[in-house]
Amino acid sequence: MWYTNVVHKPGKNVSSRSANLQLRGSTFRFRIRVPEDLRAEIKKTEIVKSLGTNNRKEAQQPARLERVKVDAEWAALRRKLKPTSTSGLSDIEIWRLISVVRSRRAPWRRGQCRPLFSG
Repeated sequence: MWYTNVVHKPGKNVSSRSANLQLRGSTFRFRIRVPEDLRAEIKKTEIVKSLGTNNRKEAQQPARLERVKVDAEWAALRRKLKPTSTSGLSDIEIWRLISVVRSRRAPWRRGQCRPLFSG
């Protein structure tokens, strides 16, 4: 049923001012797809919440509030999932390691062996 409303009657369920509104029966719902990078954590492909009204103007404000809440939750979840540096190395130690690796790398440049990959 929602497929019919969403695809075949776009004027009835989505307006340019309220893209996350969907009319289901006589009640508006907030509906948003979960971004691909968060689906494994949230375990849903979309979030749907009834707004409890059949009036579009009354539904727009709660839909905007839901969108703000969802965006804040997703931002917090992304910060939590973002990989952080746990090496504990100082900048000086990192640069020393880089210089050691550079000095030992690429012996083929000195004619000692051939590179594994050319590029």
